[in-house]
Amino acid sequence: GTMVRLLGSLAVVLCLAQVAGGREQEEGTDLLMAATSSSHLLELYSQHHRASLEKFLENPEQSRLLLCQPLYGLANRMRAMMSCFVTALATGRVMLVDWEHQHTKFYENEIMDMPGGQPALLHDLFEPPGFAWDAEEAQGLISDVVANGRILHLADAKERDETLLCRDISSALSEYHVVTLKTYFWWDLVLHNPLYEEKFARLLGRDRIGVINAWKQLGPKLFRPVKDVQNMIVAMKKLFLPDHLRFGLHIRMGGNWYDQADIHPRGDKLPLEVAKCALAVLPPEHRRRAITYFLVSDNSTAKSMARYVLASGEGGEVARCWFFQEDCLANVSISREERRALALLNVRVFEYRSGSRIFLLDGKVNRKSAFDVQIAMAEMFAMSAVDRLVRSTGSTFMTAAYSFAPKPTWYVEERTLNCHQQATSEPMALGNSDAIINQVATSTTCFDSKTMITFPWIASPT
Repeated sequence: GTMVRLLGSLAVVLCLAQVAGGREQEEGTDLLMAATSSSHLLELYSQHHRASLEKFLENPEQSRLLLCQPLYGLANRMRAMMSCFVTALATGRVMLVDWEHQHTKFYENEIMDMPGGQPALLHDLFEPPGFAWDAEEAQGLISDVVANGRILHLADAKERDETLLCRDISSALSEYHVVTLKTYFWWDLVLHNPLYEEKFARLLGRDRIGVINAWKQLGPKLFRPVKDVQNMIVAMKKLFLPDHLRFGLHIRMGGNWYDQADIHPRGDKLPLEVAKCALAVLPPEHRRRAITYFLVSDNSTAKSMARYVLASGEGGEVARCWFFQEDCLANVSISREERRALALLNVRVFEYRSGSRIFLLDGKVNRKSAFDVQIAMAEMFAMSAVDRLVRSTGSTFMTAAYSFAPKPTWYVEERTLNCHQQATSEPMALGNSDAIINQVATSTTCFDSKTMITFPWIASPT
């Protein structure tokens, strides 16, 4: 294993040496072939990114950048960044995240961000994943290259899909100094490209139905919460009863209870059905044991409704507290800093005669400030620690929670209120849209319905 790792590192050193002596940066630096594992792949890409960026700063004409422009809310932006990252791994391009879209040359049919933009900045949420990825830190270089270099916006659907799915991407993009990718989808076409699929599969593995484990292997490495958010996550994880089943419930209602009920005629019953689904899929051996339930929703009423259903078989409530109280769960071993984090999160805990516990954040989380987005991120990452998860559809929020740490996951479909188990923990791709799948199928030359249509495309709900 050590010899293989050394040979892999040597392969990248030789590639980088060729780059240094060549006419331009060779995008064909094959990190996927050189790496021996997902961790090694990130290590090699980080080395390559740092060396290339240093060279580009000295000679901007050699730049080969992938300018990632994620859109909309937190989970949508994470999906976009993962799309960019797998493209960077396949091509060797230097990925920089243009979080606020400052370097976009406006082009026809450009996708615009949500009104007001995203209140949190990249550095409010994530630590760099081993390489400098914030475009803010390379503004001078990007501005120079955008002003004087060749730019390709992967915006035209036909050109984008053909390039990512069918072509040698490095060669197809080689003449461009900057390539922009602006999206809010998990655009996983690179993983299905016949030139790259098996390389990714070798390093990332496949799940039991053959889906490449991109998020499972790369998600925790790419998305590293900043310290303040990490403190919230660690504090919430300490509320799980030790050595007992941890069950997560996520209910997406939308900003207004009545709006949701109008859009989905049975939406007012959704919280009850999510809770009933959770009780129905409890393993038999846990039905008479204490359980920790972690409730997450964008609607306070939904959380209360689900809590009443969960509590119905727990023998009655014996205590409730929130962390503004000094004596709240005094027996839980948490630091002063963690207790402060729980107080800021407005965590409420309910304990029952059965020994079970339910905890939730009291109130509604919105996205009006960076702190609100940090709270939502903390909920998302804390949810990844549960053993089982039941969720509603219509939200990308839980994709990280069940993909970073795969677990048995069920979803309650909003219209029928039926409870289904997911077949894969990899998140929905291509917008889970018949129109988009048809677009890819009809606009690309290499599309193969037998091998390229996978479960995340057609049956993994948002």
